[in-house]
Amino acid sequence: MSALTFIQMWQASPFRPFRVRLSDGRAFEVMQAQQVAGSADLRQFVVMVEGGPVAFGPELVAECEVLGASPFERSAENPYGFDEEAMARLRAGGVDPSRVAQYKPDPGGMLLMGYATTDRLRFVQFAIKAADGRMMLTTLLTRWNLVGVESFENGRTLYLVHADDPLLQKRVIVWPPDRATFESFAEAAPVAEIQRQLNEMDEAATANPRGVDAAPGYLESVKRRDEAEPSANGPSADRFKVETDPLEVSPHRFEDELRLAPAAGGRAVFDLFGTGWYGSATLDPGAWSFELKRGAEPECSIRVKMWPGSKLASVERGTGKFPLWFVEPLLRNYGLHEDRGAFDRVLLAGPRPHTEPQIVLPLEDGYSMELWAGEPAIATPFLHPRLVGPRGLAILDLRGTAWGAMVETQPRLRVRLINRDESGRYDAAKYRLHVDLAGRCVTSPDLKGSMALGALHGAAHASRVASMLVSRMEEAFSRGRDLVVR
Repeated sequence: MSALTFIQMWQASPFRPFRVRLSDGRAFEVMQAQQVAGSADLRQFVVMVEGGPVAFGPELVAECEVLGASPFERSAENPYGFDEEAMARLRAGGVDPSRVAQYKPDPGGMLLMGYATTDRLRFVQFAIKAADGRMMLTTLLTRWNLVGVESFENGRTLYLVHADDPLLQKRVIVWPPDRATFESFAEAAPVAEIQRQLNEMDEAATANPRGVDAAPGYLESVKRRDEAEPSANGPSADRFKVETDPLEVSPHRFEDELRLAPAAGGRAVFDLFGTGWYGSATLDPGAWSFELKRGAEPECSIRVKMWPGSKLASVERGTGKFPLWFVEPLLRNYGLHEDRGAFDRVLLAGPRPHTEPQIVLPLEDGYSMELWAGEPAIATPFLHPRLVGPRGLAILDLRGTAWGAMVETQPRLRVRLINRDESGRYDAAKYRLHVDLAGRCVTSPDLKGSMALGALHGAAHASRVASMLVSRMEEAFSRGRDLVVR
């Protein structure tokens, strides 16, 4: 926040001299706004001071403090009551204290309102009034949703997302009584102009709803190439062996996880190690049978019969023999959703083309959570989430990114994000994300505040590892801390 305070104090109108302290120990005073130059992206600043230019990035700003008044008597020559040291600094900077305008901050008043739409969405909308009671800016009667707010001495920064376009996200900085901007104070305009632009963007987005998309090239990346197809001439079942790995299913109680591998050695043809499935195996004439249960769900059981030489398997409740490349991932990914109904529906349908989701979890009010395959190089369990609204448009789509998900649908939709790399797969999963479908936002018992689904979509697409994603999430969540209307 110190970096933001520096920018706001530099761009404030009217300007007030202030002191800056950097985390590396440097300190200086800014007596005029003209002393400061910033790069276009505001990631680098140079301040001209008596000893020469001071260059720094915003991350170094530790503290900003207005050069305030002292008990000295105010006068026409000294309207702020500055002490002698401050008066000397003003004059040294070429500023006549008698000509400095009296600063009267007007942060305005803001009213937050919950607003339910006819299509069962729920927004936070706002109205800002100046100190004289005049309406400045509002999102009432639009489909803008307020997802974040930050206050400073003489104004507020508002973060908006449009309900019909999750990627239409706007930051609005408001300086009562009459200025606002989408960028910085240098581009500030009358609030009436900002209101007009917000209304126009609202009308355009409402008329042409848009969803979010997968990362470019996703569907091509998940095409199956050179897949081992079933064969009638493979080795017999007795040429394969069962390998086991102990799994502690309850305190001091162990069961065996199973996999099937060639007896002569080599890569397993069916591997359930590390998936939570356990059970026993028997060799029937010409086939292996696995009687499986779930560690977390003792009542959840399934029987899988395999013809490993032919690369085929049949599954209880299934409709016939399926390729092993279809059955194995289906079982390995079960722990990501643990929805037996969805699992059985996939078994009845059989293998799906890569252009369709592997699992579809129906949700309330016409929403659905789709789970899509990752690239063949990504070890399972791993599925990409795609959250689809009642209109058939995606409001979250992580296909083709580094992120998959563990999903719970009862009693409400909850998601934990997992990474494609096995070494750091569960680093971000410690954050439990509760999805508010009506509010199009995400909350968490592990983070204060909230963030828009569109912001989560953008953060995941821009982040390769957990540290990057968590940093972006924490920043977005912090903006929603003051939104008490949900």
